[in-house]
Amino acid sequence: MKVSVIIPTYNRPGFLAQAVHSVLLQTHAVMEIIIVNDGSSARHRTKIDALKLLDDRIRVYHFPDNKGVSAARNKGLKKAAGDYILFLDDDDQLHPDMVKSNLKIFSADSKADVVSSSFDMFFDTCPPDADWCAEQQHAIFPETIFTWDYGETSLLTEHPFSALLRKGLQVSSCLVRRQAIGSARFPEDLTRGEDTFFWLTLASAGCNFRINHLQLCFYRIHLYNSLSDPGWRKASLRGKLKIYQNGMATKLVDRFVVHLHLARHLLKFDRQLCLKHIFWACRIMVSVQMIPSWPLLIKIISSKFYNKWRHRKVNKANRAVIAGKTFGNRQ
Repeated sequence: MKVSVIIPTYNRPGFLAQAVHSVLLQTHAVMEIIIVNDGSSARHRTKIDALKLLDDRIRVYHFPDNKGVSAARNKGLKKAAGDYILFLDDDDQLHPDMVKSNLKIFSADSKADVVSSSFDMFFDTCPPDADWCAEQQHAIFPETIFTWDYGETSLLTEHPFSALLRKGLQVSSCLVRRQAIGSARFPEDLTRGEDTFFWLTLASAGCNFRINHLQLCFYRIHLYNSLSDPGWRKASLRGKLKIYQNGMATKLVDRFVVHLHLARHLLKFDRQLCLKHIFWACRIMVSVQMIPSWPLLIKIISSKFYNKWRHRKVNKANRAVIAGKTFGNRQ
């Protein structure tokens, strides 16, 4: 079971070294590690190239300019030769058993196309270009502040499009069957929500998603991630609008969820259009065709509110990051 790991990176050689180290320590050895340097500055390029000396399975490709994480992942996917693909962000890390544990689910379930594990979040104030070595503290098991588990998976099995739009999947926690990807690619015109769009594309194509409830990935919250960008809300809205404009939601329940998501994101930018999407969602909800799905809608809405409450600690950590403050015990 050959696994290709694709790591896009941009000006984070310190974080990248930790991510690569976590892949090299996998109990199921991966076939290759493809690093795509997305136009990092010249002073970082030497450090990125030096990672090839760690193992002959590591290959590095360079973009002359910054093209975005989607273009970097698509480049890596074009070069990958494995039967399974893992898209690892350069600021995340893997548990040593991540690949082995997720491959077990593929072996046990021939219909599985994507397996996503639970993950831990940790707070880090270290600059992403700081020098790092494998002997440093918290090399693979950082002190975490929150464990994210997908929870109940029936919605993901029965209505994957709505479930993925509502919860999404952390891209670094997923192992994907290469054959299931086919011609699907990450949208290069999006700077946020590109991973959700990718999962929804696979869901629309009939792919089956499975959840591994073990914590096998570490997600870093830091000052330099996408949430520190003040324009992240508008970027997220563009992703939701692209889903709507492309007509990706074909089922009535999925269209209802799309309208609700758009209404929530438009509330801060265009209240008139927000009200229109609320109106369309209400029309779908009271339609005769939707009456058998009312128990499902109640389940979707109630679980959304529950997740907002459950993730309040993460939201507090994100606000602290944006404000440039520390959070928790990870200093």
